[in-house]
Amino acid sequence: MAVYAVGAQSDRRLHIPGEDLERSLPATQFVAWYNGHPDYARLTFHLGVERVAVIGVGNVAMDVPRITPARDADAAAEAIPRLLQARGVRYVTWQDWKRIDSAEVEAGKAQGRPRVKFTSVEAMFQVLVASGK
Repeated sequence: MAVYAVGAQSDRRLHIPGEDLERSLPATQFVAWYNGHPDYARLTFHLGVERVAVIGVGNVAMDVPRITPARDADAAAEAIPRLLQARGVRYVTWQDWKRIDSAEVEAGKAQGRPRVKFTSVEAMFQVLVASGK
């Protein structure tokens, strides 16, 4: 796998041989995927590789090799949630945010309003506990 990490908010083409090969990709896509961005959740990457080449010198260029040691995609996708759980951190996934959003809309309907915004972290987590998380 080759990842070129030379852009910031958007990708920057390098115009070098091999840039368009199947396993060559911009870091923005890869980072969005491993951070769990819903627009990139369906992407697949060949993570069971022996080597990763990274072009770039920024923070993302340092993160990519750390995230991509030779392991399967399922293990990589679960690494961050496992670490957070191990450290006792309560985290919210995209699916969780959708549950909270729905609960806010339902609470608003009960009061004849578009939504009731939950402003405390505890209220948000109560929604998740009630839904089984």
